[in-house]
Amino acid sequence: MKKNNENTKKFIENEINELEIIKKNKINNLQDDLHNYAIAKQEKNFFWQKKESNLEKINFKKEKVKTKIKKIEKQYESSIKKIKKNESENFYKIYMTQFFRRLGLIKLINSILKIINENKLMIIVFIISIIAASIKPVFFTKYNIFNNILKNNVTIGIMAIGMTFVIISKGIDLSVGSILGFAGMISMGLLLDGTPTILAFLIGILIAITLGFVQGILVSYIKLPPFIVTLVGLLAIRGGVYIYAEGSPKTDVGNKTFDFLNNTNLLGLPIIVILFLSLTFIGMFVLKYLSFGRKVYSVGDNVEAAQLSGINTKKIITICYLISGLTAGIAAFVFSSRISSAGPTSGNAYELEVIAAVVLGGTSLSGGKGGVGKTFLGWLVISILSNALILLGFDSNYQLVFKGLVILLAVILDKNFAFLAKLKKWKNKLF
Repeated sequence: MKKNNENTKKFIENEINELEIIKKNKINNLQDDLHNYAIAKQEKNFFWQKKESNLEKINFKKEKVKTKIKKIEKQYESSIKKIKKNESENFYKIYMTQFFRRLGLIKLINSILKIINENKLMIIVFIISIIAASIKPVFFTKYNIFNNILKNNVTIGIMAIGMTFVIISKGIDLSVGSILGFAGMISMGLLLDGTPTILAFLIGILIAITLGFVQGILVSYIKLPPFIVTLVGLLAIRGGVYIYAEGSPKTDVGNKTFDFLNNTNLLGLPIIVILFLSLTFIGMFVLKYLSFGRKVYSVGDNVEAAQLSGINTKKIITICYLISGLTAGIAAFVFSSRISSAGPTSGNAYELEVIAAVVLGGTSLSGGKGGVGKTFLGWLVISILSNALILLGFDSNYQLVFKGLVILLAVILDKNFAFLAKLKKWKNKLF
């Protein structure tokens, strides 16, 4: 009996254990089902979020495409309008061009534009002369033309010839006014000490040539900037003039050579003007017909290419500055003979008017372009303008303003600014 009770007890315990195991398994299964449900729910939420995000992107792209379509439609409409406008303008241009061509006006306009471009300086001279003569009839008198316009400005013109060589070679010479003053003072000093007039001024010209030569050496062989070299020359040589002059001018009134140069005419022109014209023609001949002139243009246009072609560029540059010194020395002789004197301020600031005449004539400061003939026209414009302003009673300060404006106008009309091309473009717009 006791044994049966124990077996029954064990059986019941085993049953309880099995039930516990079944319970745990069911609980575990329920927990797994809950976990899987939670995962499925998360996945479902993620799917719908992703779907909503994709819908937003699609809507954004739709809006973007709509904006592009509107933009393209606007561009299309604008293009259509332009095409219609151009068609009407082209029809107008073609019609007007044919109309004016039949009348011969197109050819006439092209000829006029060509004449304006090639003779702009002469046109400026003509306009200034007409204005001055209409107000002051004395402008066209023989005395005013030969003495006040030509003779009184010969000094600037002579120095401008030498400056043309320097600027074409892509240089600059700021010392010409000081060289004129120094050569004139030395020559007048020698003259007063008993040296014959011609010899005294030949010595002055040799001194001027030497000063130009030294500056040329510094620029070409030592390779110092032309602006710095000649600026130092301007200051140092002017200082030498003041030291030599000791604050007072040197005068020789009644000198026969001076009287001859000032009062003698040849072929109706003053001797001084004939000297200037002769130097002008010599300068034109050298630049245009001699190999040296062609080399000067080559050096100014491209110094490296000139060297590679076998040109002694250093020698050419040095000679250009030497020529500038030579013309400054000759100008010193002319200047001193005109006033029978030389002072500490002789030639002061002349370099500005000299450079202005050269640039006004169309010689390019970048080198390689220009000529003495053009410089002569530039000098003539400045001379006529100065005389006209004096006759019209303008103050010297206003004269500087007018000169500056005329030079600016000439630079604007220069070929470097494609003036003719701009006029043709303007003409094409009209016709």
